[in-house]
Amino acid sequence: MAETTVTKQLTLSFLNGEGKNTSISLSEMNESVTPEVAQAAMEAIVTENIFEKDGVIVYQTPKNARYVERHVTPIYEAPAATPVA
Repeated sequence: MAETTVTKQLTLSFLNGEGKNTSISLSEMNESVTPEVAQAAMEAIVTENIFEKDGVIVYQTPKNARYVERHVTPIYEAPAATPVA
C-alpha cells in the first residue's frame, strides 16, 4: 500500500468588496503563527488595498486564519505508458 502524504497550509480568509468569500493559502509558512500575527498580516493586506479584480476589492474584510492539513493516500495508480516507437 502506498504511503500517505500530509501537507499543511495557512489559509487567510476574507470577504471581498461584494461580500463573497475569498482566501490566500500559503504552503511555505511558519507553523507557529499567533492569532495576533495572523490578524496583523490580514489587516496589512486589507490596508494596502492593492488586490483588485474587475473593479472589486479582492481582500476587503478579514474573516479568519486557519491551518489546513490535507492527507492523501493513493489507492490505485495506472502503470506507466509504454512509449510508441
